This record gives sequence, C-alpha cells and structure tokens, in this order.
Amino acid sequence: MKKYIALYSTFFLYSVIAVMEKHVSGFDFFSKEFILFYAVQLSILFIYAIIWQKILKHFELSTAYINKGSVFIFNSIWAVLLFKESFSVKEIIGIVIVFVGIIMINRKDL
Repeated sequence: MKKYIALYSTFFLYSVIAVMEKHVSGFDFFSKEFILFYAVQLSILFIYAIIWQKILKHFELSTAYINKGSVFIFNSIWAVLLFKESFSVKEIIGIVIVFVGIIMINRKDL
C-alpha cells in the first residue's frame, strides 16, 4: 500500500506542473514572472523525474504507466478548485471511466 501512496503522490506532484503551465501562460513571454514560474516548473519536473525513476523500481512498468492516468483526475480537480472550470457530462463520464480502469488494474495488488 505504501508504494501506491508514493506512486500517487508522485503523480500529484506531476499534476502541479500543469497548474504551473496554466499560471505561467498569463505572463508576458520572457518577463520576470514568466522566467520565475518557468524555472519553478522545470525544477518540479526535475524532482518528479528523479522520484519517478525510484518508483519504477517497485512496480512493473506497465502497471506504473497505467496508473499515470490518475494525473487526468488530479488535473480535473485542479481545474475545478483553482480555475473554476466546469465539466460536461461526457467529461465526467470519461474521468469516471479512467478511475474505474485504474481500480480494476490495481485490485489484485490492493
């Protein structure tokens, strides 16, 4: 169970990059703010890459990549909470399908 907490925490960290991308898009290209947020984004990506390599030692590659679909769920949560976006019924059904698929793949390990 601990390895799954580490895996999803890593994907949560990866989803923060999308938030940074959306935030940095509001600044002028090569402004101080743009460079700052872009540097933070690259730093998070670097940390994620190192952690991802460590996580892969504890999972089969196919299982780890299938679970990466959880990033879509995290990004959807960010979109609603931070950016006040809304979703259509089709999008919600898609999120549920991804979630159910992840649970079905992982049920033997849980």
